[in-house]
Amino acid sequence: MTEAEVVPPSSDALRALYDQTARALSRGRPRDAQEPLSALAETITVYQYAILELARQVSVQSFVWPAVRAPLDLNTRPSPLQSAVDLVTFHVDLPESPSGMHEPSEYVANLFDWLRSARAVAPQARTILLTDESTEIPSHLTFDLVLRRPIDRERLMYERMRVQAEYLAVREADRESVLLDSDAVINADPVGLFRSDFDVGLTWRDGFAAAPFNGGVIVVPAGERGARFFVEALECYAELASRPNIAGSFDRDLRAWWGDQFVLALMVGYREFADRGAATAALTDDFRVGFLPCDTYNFTVDDLDQMTDPAGLRDKFVVHFKGNRKALQSQYVGRLLADLARR
Repeated sequence: MTEAEVVPPSSDALRALYDQTARALSRGRPRDAQEPLSALAETITVYQYAILELARQVSVQSFVWPAVRAPLDLNTRPSPLQSAVDLVTFHVDLPESPSGMHEPSEYVANLFDWLRSARAVAPQARTILLTDESTEIPSHLTFDLVLRRPIDRERLMYERMRVQAEYLAVREADRESVLLDSDAVINADPVGLFRSDFDVGLTWRDGFAAAPFNGGVIVVPAGERGARFFVEALECYAELASRPNIAGSFDRDLRAWWGDQFVLALMVGYREFADRGAATAALTDDFRVGFLPCDTYNFTVDDLDQMTDPAGLRDKFVVHFKGNRKALQSQYVGRLLADLARR
């Protein structure tokens, strides 16, 4: 649930439910009071949760990460060769969904479909899996490269950013990288992601004031600035998660879930991003940060009719099966491959 999904109840609606409950009780009819009382309790509970979420976001946005920030106009750059692109995903075996909100997912099946789409859409790109030292990788998951690192599973989102930073620090100087969730399907030739001269490309969406940037798709062109951005983001992350006034308002460690997306917004600046106007990038210290709209670069299918027609989604670089949509990923990839075969 996000603040965009909660409609504040009117005082008249709350009063009406209260009066209906009270009238039933005044007539000695507790059964008639049960339904309006349940509706009243549910409405108040939902709104209390929304208020809690807003309070949490006040604490996050009140944390200021120091940086010199300014709007930026980017230049175009030649697209790289597809063979110079790394498609990088992350996975470790966990006993349950790390979000605590979503249904269990067959991540091995998601990884297999991720690979199928990557190989079909970008056959010359290199596929890389970042994982821990003990996760078993079945033989049919034929990544070009598997990088294993020690990972604290209790702090999964922080650790993901950390191993992404380690990969970026050691990648070859001429490699271009797309960092992807395992449920984010490559849907169009990824060379098109590198048309502008940013150091890091962040995908953003409307309606999520707490987390305008989605960490499931991040574009990092060749060069050392992208790696340095991640190092600084990790410093910001560690500081954010250690502040008692912030950490204490959440029911779980920010390093376990959601904190990474707060950090991306803190690096850019919540206010600066909100006030960006027509700017499609920002200078954060000496990092050129590009803003890539999710509608094109990190598209989430919400309508099942959209999923049944991959041809209608050809302009989407990545199709993301977030949350409980993961069950649809295999079906979509099968249709994507069929669409590619017809072209």
